[in-house]
Amino acid sequence: MTTNQHTATVGFIGLGDQGAPIAQAIGDSGFELHVWARRPQSLDVLAQTRHTVHDSPASLAAAVDILELCLRDDRDIWEVLGTPGVEDALRPGLDRRQPRHRRPGREP
Repeated sequence: MTTNQHTATVGFIGLGDQGAPIAQAIGDSGFELHVWARRPQSLDVLAQTRHTVHDSPASLAAAVDILELCLRDDRDIWEVLGTPGVEDALRPGLDRRQPRHRRPGREP
C-alpha cells in the first residue's frame, strides 16, 4: 500500500474479474474506498485492501464523492442506479455518465 492519501472518497460496485483489480488499485492508491457487493464472497478479493462495506447501493452512494460501476451490461447498471434511494443519495454536481442505452421504459 502507498502512503499517498487523497481526499475524495470512492464508491465501487462490480467486484468481478475486471472490477476487483480496479477497486484494489483505487484503495491501494490512497483513496478511501467504499464498496457494495450483491454476493458477500465478492468482497474476499479486497481482504488486503482497506475498504468500507455498505449494505446497500443507496448507503454507498450517500457516503462517496465518486461512484464507479463496473458491471456486466446496461441492464445491471440501471438496476443498481434504480435501487430506491440511490439517485437521491448522489451528491450534487456528480458527473453522471450514462450507459450506452437509455433506461428501460423511458422514451428518448
